[in-house]
Amino acid sequence: WFLSQDGTTCEVREIYPSSEALLEHIGHVGDLFPATLAISDLAVKVYGEPSAELVEATSEMDVAAFTFLAGA
Repeated sequence: WFLSQDGTTCEVREIYPSSEALLEHIGHVGDLFPATLAISDLAVKVYGEPSAELVEATSEMDVAAFTFLAGA
């Protein structure tokens, strides 16, 4: 977790090996989303190719997906 110098913004970076792993995580913490959204702006970035199931499960959230183009 990373906190901005003024303490007003927190950024959390998590890595999951697959869409299925992220869906499992969402299943464990999904009940916390309403409380989190009540006190914050939640934006999710997915890097890679999300499965159709992940796209559907996150369709009501602010999710941006980025497909790999090039690089190491």
